[in-house]
Amino acid sequence: MLSSGDAPHRVGLLTLPSFHHPDRNSHILQAAQKASQRLYVFSPHPTGPGGLNFLTRMYNSIAHEAPCMDLVPLLAGAGWTVENVSALEDLEVLLSSPLNSKLVAHINSTRERAKLEALPVAFLLPNGGSGGQVGQENSDEGGEECDKSTACVTEMEVCAVGGTFDHMHAGHRLLLVNTALATSKTLYVGITVGDLLVK
Repeated sequence: MLSSGDAPHRVGLLTLPSFHHPDRNSHILQAAQKASQRLYVFSPHPTGPGGLNFLTRMYNSIAHEAPCMDLVPLLAGAGWTVENVSALEDLEVLLSSPLNSKLVAHINSTRERAKLEALPVAFLLPNGGSGGQVGQENSDEGGEECDKSTACVTEMEVCAVGGTFDHMHAGHRLLLVNTALATSKTLYVGITVGDLLVK
């Protein structure tokens, strides 16, 4: 297990009991202090109706504390499982709530079965983050609440989104993930190529 004074790793995996866990933003901010370049965020449970609000708040929170962080949500609804997450080869540290100790053990045992090194673990404290917007969030349990900083999205059967996506950053991920969460059947993604890429 890591102590709070350990130097940050480049890539970390944050596991959350659920995306609606009350300490989620606090844990994201704490995890950003322990992973300097990329932070994967995973919960084995579906995001539910409040997923869009959670993702928006997640990116807003991290933008203030670690604007260069590559924050990557791994959503169960997008096919991410404990086995997929455990197989990520760039992971250096596993960050988790003490409530998730069984999931942490499952990830490390899955890694060992796949002949990957078990990850060091850092348990995060409840409401122990570095501030930011942690106390300013509204509950998104029901997914019906909207405020001026988040848009209410109605799920659509078919959606389309497009862009250059020449350098994948947090804004691209937020656009793609939110579009995927708002789509119930078919999602079309257009990627700009050729002459349209000339600046």
